[in-house]
Amino acid sequence: MSLKFLFTKYYSLIIGLIAFIIYYLTTLRSIGEIDSGELAAVQATWGIAHPTGYPLFAITGYLYSKIPITQPLIFQLNLLQCILNALSVIILVKIIELLLSNLKYFFNESKFPFLSSLKFSDTTILFSSIIGGLTFAFSITFWKQATRVEVYSLQIFLSSIILYFLFKMLIMYSKSETIKNIEWYYLALFIGLAFSNHLMTLYLLPATIYLFFLINKFQKHSIINFLKLFLISFSIAFSFYIIMMLRAQSDPPFTFMNEPKSFGALVDYVSGKYYESKMFQGVDSIRQQSMQFLKILSFNRENGFTGGEFGFIIIFVFSGLIFLFTFLRRIRIICLLIIGTSLFFVLNYSIPDIDEYFLVIFLLFTIAAAVISALLIELSRKFSYLLIASFLILIGWQVINNYPEIDRSNDYVVEDYARSILKQLPQNSILLTSDWPLIAAPSFFLQYALGYRSDVEVLGVEMLPRSSYKIDVKKKFGSVQNLLSQDYYITFDVFKDYIKKGRYNIGGKTVIPEGFCFRLSNDNSYSEYYPELPKIRFLEKRTIFHEYIYQLIGFMIETRARYELHYQNVDKAKKFLSILVKEYPDYTISSELKSYLQ
Repeated sequence: MSLKFLFTKYYSLIIGLIAFIIYYLTTLRSIGEIDSGELAAVQATWGIAHPTGYPLFAITGYLYSKIPITQPLIFQLNLLQCILNALSVIILVKIIELLLSNLKYFFNESKFPFLSSLKFSDTTILFSSIIGGLTFAFSITFWKQATRVEVYSLQIFLSSIILYFLFKMLIMYSKSETIKNIEWYYLALFIGLAFSNHLMTLYLLPATIYLFFLINKFQKHSIINFLKLFLISFSIAFSFYIIMMLRAQSDPPFTFMNEPKSFGALVDYVSGKYYESKMFQGVDSIRQQSMQFLKILSFNRENGFTGGEFGFIIIFVFSGLIFLFTFLRRIRIICLLIIGTSLFFVLNYSIPDIDEYFLVIFLLFTIAAAVISALLIELSRKFSYLLIASFLILIGWQVINNYPEIDRSNDYVVEDYARSILKQLPQNSILLTSDWPLIAAPSFFLQYALGYRSDVEVLGVEMLPRSSYKIDVKKKFGSVQNLLSQDYYITFDVFKDYIKKGRYNIGGKTVIPEGFCFRLSNDNSYSEYYPELPKIRFLEKRTIFHEYIYQLIGFMIETRARYELHYQNVDKAKKFLSILVKEYPDYTISSELKSYLQ
């Protein structure tokens, strides 16, 4: 059996393996920022994540975490995203191969007779599928999903399977082939599983409904069959969410805000009531998210990326979309419905980390680029291999150009920072924070998955007004007022306005800088205690999150120097300023403090 035969037969698996290897090299060996720490804690403990809970994600990750693959645990959980991303690439390659092999069935021969004779060769289909798979594999937003724990790798994997069935049945219908009920049952199964993971599945629903009634017509028996399929999808998703509610009632190690433990709370949890304030905020929201969408696709040097989402392949994305919408009947309706539905929800969703919500659109963009690349390769004939090489060079440039920015294999900054904060706190401390991305979420993994400093209560400030704020804390203190009457710790973000104004007495409590946090004490006298400052493994090139941490640590040390000066301890103030100069040279010390360094 020749290597050529093996490559031709299994090239989708080979492309997936290549993608996986590069993902493996670039993924975090530590905790990521934003939701990553919390979601990793959920998978490690089979806990309950923030709304909508992502029960399939939680169960899948929990079972996977029990397989002894590698250490540390967070690396193994991050590795799952690499696997799911690679599987999505394999499915995408198969989708492109399927479409290109049957593209002639979507041309309107009477309107565009010059396209009726177009048939792609096996070589064109093979290399165009590879080009499409690699383009998406190393597009920036998708590649990032392979670097840390998040729900989107699983969602795109399931979405790509749904797309495969949609296109497969559309092709069968266009070829006048009989579509068996089992095909619809498979589709209903994966839609149910996808809804069990993320409500982004809504993006695919109008296209699915359109296809069903296009094929089966709008008749009584078709409506009955549709309701059966709906019931299958609903039952699967509903079952997972009920399991999540039952799991919450069993008091797992980690539960977000101790919900949802009742059916009413479950409905609110899954329906997105928690995010109602962020939805449909009007023209400003649409404008802001539209600008972000264009910014992702555009050529710019912000954050180190020079080529936008797809690099120079973006040219073929746009030309592919034009070709698709102009010449490919039925397929264009499917794509328009998915893109239109996606944009309707995403542009009306006012959150800062919106990039991942465009991934389904980017999946279709890649298919469009693959179609136009196949057309160009087929028409070039004599220069086809030169054109294929050019496409691969453009993808290679994208990989080489973005690899240093994507690579997080040596990034321990977020974990070091969260671990340092917990380490600095005395036994049984209470820490109030509103810094979810860099303190609360990473701390949850350290505490609930690894058992590190589980004696410390990390509470989000937004949780305190809720009647369901941590049950054990509520039992211990009885009320928020009782909790706040104790000595407790806060992070910079909680009372930053007071701190910047140099106020060290808030509500009758003294604010004392201690390491990376502030202690709010009932004792107004000077406190000599100061914990040892740990080392944070900053990289030579800092990301936006790393820079925030770097500058914040500098500010905290400077604030301790101000605190010492407030109590006339000049020598101690000089000591802290000297630490700043030596350990954090890129931090700019306030001008009024520089004189103490002379």
